[in-house]
Amino acid sequence: MNNISIAIRFFLVPTRSLCAAILVATAWSVIGCQHDNAGEASNQASGSTTTSAQVKAPEKPIEEACTKADKQPDTDQGSSVSMAGQMTISDDVTGSSDANFDCKPLVPLKKGDKLAASGSSAMDRVSECKDSAPIPEGPGSDRLPNFSILAMYSVGNGQSESVIPAATTLKTAVKAGQVIKSGSYVLEALHDFKAGDRFCSLMVGSSVFSFEGIDQGTSGAGTRPCFAAFLLSESGDARVAEVEAWRKTQR
Repeated sequence: MNNISIAIRFFLVPTRSLCAAILVATAWSVIGCQHDNAGEASNQASGSTTTSAQVKAPEKPIEEACTKADKQPDTDQGSSVSMAGQMTISDDVTGSSDANFDCKPLVPLKKGDKLAASGSSAMDRVSECKDSAPIPEGPGSDRLPNFSILAMYSVGNGQSESVIPAATTLKTAVKAGQVIKSGSYVLEALHDFKAGDRFCSLMVGSSVFSFEGIDQGTSGAGTRPCFAAFLLSESGDARVAEVEAWRKTQR
């Protein structure tokens, strides 16, 4: 398992209150973003993890998480904190993969990298980074170049979720409505994908979402990602928080 810990040093005092700044700093201090199958072995050594074989995969993970997210309050409302500072990456950001998909960040982040930050995101944009990977064609290709290489979004559980622009390549075909329990992940697609498809995506917390979404167009139902890979061992509440953060990128 690869986890990202981000240490932030603030150069600007928040506009609302020092207490609010402390809360935000706490939410940013440790961010678990990346997972791979090797993580199961390392966690088992500590006796702290549940393997995918022991976890029941949700029948419709996208719908279950999104339906609960529909009921969450809009966390863009209310007081906000404005700040600037520096984020230090404490571990390599390698992406997520298993037998059926491979997801890599568009801009590699290495342990020790220091990112200038403003507001809730790194100041560097994908298009400004010479080491960025080619952006896939299709939905999101016009917007991802302007995305911050690392951003944080507040969600309804009072925490913040990391969002990293990425590219996902499927190793197997996934049909619309199909759910696949795949290694450490459960995958679902809302339209057909072919093996070899490469598309714009976002690494959100421990999950991977297609940038493309489908607007349900019904009262109270928000946008659903066309593809999602959720870590099997994480809780339903964690998936809801990740969906909330993903939806904020769609605005």
